[in-house]
Amino acid sequence: MPSSRPLPSSSLIHNNPSETGYDPTLRWRNYFNVLAGRMTPRGQLAMREDAYIRNEAQDIARCEEWRNWLFTYSPTIIFLRQQIRHLNGELDEENVICRRCPTRIDEEGRVRRQGGGFSAGHGILICANEMRSRSHLEDTLAHEMVHAWDSLRWKVKEGDLRHAACTEVCLETCSLSC
Repeated sequence: MPSSRPLPSSSLIHNNPSETGYDPTLRWRNYFNVLAGRMTPRGQLAMREDAYIRNEAQDIARCEEWRNWLFTYSPTIIFLRQQIRHLNGELDEENVICRRCPTRIDEEGRVRRQGGGFSAGHGILICANEMRSRSHLEDTLAHEMVHAWDSLRWKVKEGDLRHAACTEVCLETCSLSC
């Protein structure tokens, strides 16, 4: 039975139900509007963001469960963790954090999502609401762990665009697969 109270809507996404076809109070009708093509892309974005907010606790719990499994059983993650330890770094449940990440809209109005991020001073952030599977989380975590390794090994400076470009190009051209 649909809830009669409105769902929280993301503050970045302006939604007018008469314009977008998305009404937060009519949950099931929204699905039919999507299927019938009566919801605009902006309405679909607002609907997705509201679902992310509604499912935040479950998404984070699932992400943390997968993260813990990967630290225990994934050969790739175990290898990268060992290499980071050799450089006197540590990545574990304390500094690999799962959180909901809101969708960003850039200056041109394009939707921008990300799976995670690395900060030398804080650790790794995994966007729990963007993780589709444990293997997707493994790929994202491995990518961010290579950034952590680069930061320790090559003294990558945060905010230096040349350093950022170099580490991203390396990650795109080098395969982590065995």
